[in-house]
Amino acid sequence: MGTISLRNKGEMYKWVTRGRVASQIGLALMWPWLGPVKRVQAQIAVDRIADQYQRLRSRKPRYDPTLIAHEDSDGTDDSCLARAWAAGFLDGEGYFGNPRQHVRKDGSIALRVRASATQHGEVGVPADVLMRMHKILGGRIERHGQPDDFKWVVEGSLNVRRVLEEVRPWLGHIKVAQGENALAAAAAIRIRGDSERCVRGHLYDGVRVKADGTVRQTCSACARITERERRMRTGSKPRRVRSPSGDPSRVYAYS
Repeated sequence: MGTISLRNKGEMYKWVTRGRVASQIGLALMWPWLGPVKRVQAQIAVDRIADQYQRLRSRKPRYDPTLIAHEDSDGTDDSCLARAWAAGFLDGEGYFGNPRQHVRKDGSIALRVRASATQHGEVGVPADVLMRMHKILGGRIERHGQPDDFKWVVEGSLNVRRVLEEVRPWLGHIKVAQGENALAAAAAIRIRGDSERCVRGHLYDGVRVKADGTVRQTCSACARITERERRMRTGSKPRRVRSPSGDPSRVYAYS
């Protein structure tokens, strides 16, 4: 139903229905999934057209759709429908990218990776479509700018990768490429100091449990570096080892 045309010098597409009958059918099919703001806009347009026809003499419609009998289709999983809807919303309003960067303790640059979508609603109340995105894909909703403007946000490589894989079957190739590029850029200069690695980028190789039950992961490489720095500050002799190692953290002689 409807037509798809190019806009903005071929960089964007537009779906549109033309004619009263086709537009009303399309609107009826979309109505259960429209938010209150779009429903109000649609109802105003429908009422305006209805008022126009009341002032005119009735005539036979120019378009009389032919109904073709067909077998009932198999039921579709509700979760698939929900993720397909989320993919369509992300195609039109979504963002995949690296919005910010920060400097690590060692002076290197780290990139953030994010998936988000913004929508206007009522003042102080997020739009229903954002609440639905949150229900389907998780994440959080935050104020974006104006009092009626809110944003659905997912951050972090693991979370963005999860969202991308959940909607990939229905997401357009442009948004898929944007998501992959954002993840690749973040991975190239990975944010260190997460649940698997210490701030220097080493894999944690030990676990300690405190008396209060708190679990703490430890890094032997960082412990050796810290011990070597302590010996240098205090003037102690470096540790002696029988054979050299290729691990920089195991080089104990002072330079």
